[in-house]
Amino acid sequence: MRSIVLFLIIGIYSHSSLATIGPDNIVTVTQTSTTGKTLILNKGSSGYLVENSLGVLLVVVKEKNKTLYKPVAKVKSVKVFGESSIWVAYKTFISKELIKGNKLILLDEHRLLEGREGLTFKRTKIISKKENLANDLKENLLEGTDNLSLKEKDYRVERILHSKEKHYDKDIELVDLDIWEDKKGTKRKQSRSIYKSKYSEEFSQKHRIQTFEKMVVAFIRKYNDPKFTIARKYFNERSENNLISEIDSKSVYKDFVDNEEKRLAKEDQIYNDLNLKGEAWSDDYSDEELSELVYNVGVIKERERRIVVSAYHFKYQVYGHFGLNLINNENLDDRANTAQSKYDLELALEYYAFKDFDTLRKISFEFSARRSVDAYSIGNGFNATSTEFSFAGGLNYYPFQSPNTLQSNIVYAGVYLRSGVSVLQINDTNEIGSYSVLTFPGIRLGFKYNFTNAYGIRVFSSFENISASRIEKSDSAGFLPDVASYTEGKLSIGLSRLF
Repeated sequence: MRSIVLFLIIGIYSHSSLATIGPDNIVTVTQTSTTGKTLILNKGSSGYLVENSLGVLLVVVKEKNKTLYKPVAKVKSVKVFGESSIWVAYKTFISKELIKGNKLILLDEHRLLEGREGLTFKRTKIISKKENLANDLKENLLEGTDNLSLKEKDYRVERILHSKEKHYDKDIELVDLDIWEDKKGTKRKQSRSIYKSKYSEEFSQKHRIQTFEKMVVAFIRKYNDPKFTIARKYFNERSENNLISEIDSKSVYKDFVDNEEKRLAKEDQIYNDLNLKGEAWSDDYSDEELSELVYNVGVIKERERRIVVSAYHFKYQVYGHFGLNLINNENLDDRANTAQSKYDLELALEYYAFKDFDTLRKISFEFSARRSVDAYSIGNGFNATSTEFSFAGGLNYYPFQSPNTLQSNIVYAGVYLRSGVSVLQINDTNEIGSYSVLTFPGIRLGFKYNFTNAYGIRVFSSFENISASRIEKSDSAGFLPDVASYTEGKLSIGLSRLF
């Protein structure tokens, strides 16, 4: 019996929103394999790329004073790092473009289909006698009316008020066909499958790939059409420059700065109108201006959403700091026992434990370890040099921005506890002793900046009063005290990396 393939497609999807490109879509080929089938691109997860995503590489070329987009290769991501990714070209159209250092346009499945709702399925099984299968299919799928009325043929249709309508609660219905068979040894019937539809996951993936390819084809046709408005702008006004060079040019940056200044001026005007006019703030705006305003608000919200999303997957941040104590605690009369450089080296880890909670996401935990060199007065006219090894833990609070926000100045304040050991030494008397050190509370105030490549800088000032309690010393009758304390006010600067 010939296999029956039956899919009832309920939803009809229209892909009217075509792809648009910008700097995020421009990639550079940093390395290629000898066969040209494996590529390394200069963008990774920070550029919203994901693993096992399909993509199409395009090149911008000139033909007869026209700028055209041509497909270079169909690719698939196999490994995505923070700032780079590995792709396999499983179908190549223009192999000469897949060379190191070449700039191409990447349209990838993940970003192009982002925000689209997945297909919804339902599965139906039809069981019938073999000789009645064709009629039962018609009644179930084509909704025939032969069985609704025994005397339907005795009546005629005078007028059709409207065509038959059907409403669906799912996008796709998968239909399985079974027939009744006699169960051996009994008079009972059992069903036997003669056709089973594909699995919904397999069908959904195939539909997603087809949707992506259709959108890429539509994009190429759209922008290669000379009658298209944006295309005509590039064909006629800027035919001497291709899109990639224009995006990289300083003139585009200047245009962006000018547009941002105009946008901010408009926002200031709207803010003033809201304060002065209340609900009647929009009376002086035309319909076109209000429409543009609503669009710009949407763009701003989308930009803010992308900033939040790009930083959301970072769970912690590692720092390396160098600090100097700006407070001199020495007895200036003792020139022999002094520390020429009062510095410390510190490693820290900041953990964003509450990043999933809106009310607590501006609070983080920080843990650090440091080695500090200093000197301070211990009485009797002597100074003691200190070499400290300590650990600290505390809380940081970010009043304005979340701690893992990218491309923004982030101000924060922190409070912490420090504990460790210190070795005090008096060079004149050759005394040496070990001390436990404790600080509570220590306070910090600073700011940091995180770049899009997940690296960052941090500058902060800290203030703490360190208490030292003797553990042991070399000379019980010497000048080293049992307890001591000194004030530390440091300025520190360091580099960081988000993970």
